[in-house]
Amino acid sequence: MADGDAFVWGENTCQVLGLTTKAQSRKRPFPVALLNKEHPSGYTRLLPKCQIVVAGGLHSVAVSVEGDIYTWGTHEEGQLGRNVPKGDDEAPAVPGKVTLPAECKGAEVINAEATDSATFALFDDGSVFGCGVFKDDRDGELGFSPGNPGRQHGMAPVAGPRAPSHTAPIESMAAGNGHIVLLTSRFGGDGKAASKPKVLTLGAGAQGQLGRVGTRIGPRAHSRTMLAPAAVRMPRGAGQPVAVFAGGFHTFVLTDLDKVVAFGLNNYGQLGLPPDDSMVFIPKIVPSLSGEGIVELACGEHHTVALTRSGHVLTFGRYAYGRLGRRTEEEMVDGDAADPTPRRVTFPAGAASVSSVAAGSTTSGAIDERGVLYMWGCGEGHMLGRGDDEDDVFAPEAVPVKEGYKHWQGQRVESCSISAQHVMIRATPGHDGAR
Repeated sequence: MADGDAFVWGENTCQVLGLTTKAQSRKRPFPVALLNKEHPSGYTRLLPKCQIVVAGGLHSVAVSVEGDIYTWGTHEEGQLGRNVPKGDDEAPAVPGKVTLPAECKGAEVINAEATDSATFALFDDGSVFGCGVFKDDRDGELGFSPGNPGRQHGMAPVAGPRAPSHTAPIESMAAGNGHIVLLTSRFGGDGKAASKPKVLTLGAGAQGQLGRVGTRIGPRAHSRTMLAPAAVRMPRGAGQPVAVFAGGFHTFVLTDLDKVVAFGLNNYGQLGLPPDDSMVFIPKIVPSLSGEGIVELACGEHHTVALTRSGHVLTFGRYAYGRLGRRTEEEMVDGDAADPTPRRVTFPAGAASVSSVAAGSTTSGAIDERGVLYMWGCGEGHMLGRGDDEDDVFAPEAVPVKEGYKHWQGQRVESCSISAQHVMIRATPGHDGAR
């Protein structure tokens, strides 16, 4: 994984940009840094080189090359996982290092995820630690774990060999607005095959996103069930899970048989299933995605972006604001029109094959093999990084390079994470300059 710098743009309402409380927004990609005309680079770095960046709902997370976790943004619910002095408005707005528990000593962070109100880190021994609280739009705060019905202000074990639940080691994870999805490892500590991998879920489940909680189960009465990681039963014939993806209020699982399994909110067909069932509580195989060579899925609240093995991008769900990246009738974009059928997105001439996709609440993105970032969807709040232009974009457009804007020129985008109000990318020098 290439070492890179974190760039941000969008609204700074909750100090998610890491640029102190004085900055109201960034209209273009800008490093997590303070302007400094005295420095040769033009700014003073606030964050070291990073290997992971994550845009949470109300906060941001980065993992440095050295493996340190940095957080900034809203901290009232414990999601920053670090000490923030009371009355110091600037402290949560500036990236700060998270102090990890003693039991994490010697383990290396290999992934990080964020919900709207919580932060999670996956370590190389298969342990997951987290902080914050699980919330649901309908039922409010659910708590953090069965033993902690309140907010967790420091990193605590969630799953894996170090957790009270003593689950199998975790191989990968994904997060939605208020839930996380875990995939257990197929190998033991000795590197030998251990057992069949399982999909575990925990958090909010009112829209079916846990894949194991029924419509009649009340979250407050059964928070012990929802806040403890537990296995999801895969549909017959689906095969073994190999990857998990989540976002908004829905979840996807890829299997070794090239099947795509989905569950959660489907009110606009964002699962790739007909929206007759607005919420899918029992995992289903998605026929329109299975057998298509899907390798990655990025989930917004009401839409999904999928990437195929051949580098093609498919979108489905709600049209509004242009988030599907397809030019269509104006009334479809402005209204509640939706399309549950995955359809291919057309990129500008000269674009290379796509290597990664991203999705936020009403915005979508894709990175091609040259490291060019394309975005489309809602432009309000400068989400598309286009400078003074906040218009919606209905087809993929490269994030532009402004002449003389030296901070962004020559950057190759390695990864992208999109929330409802800001975008974070990890970028390295060395782009060929073609835009």
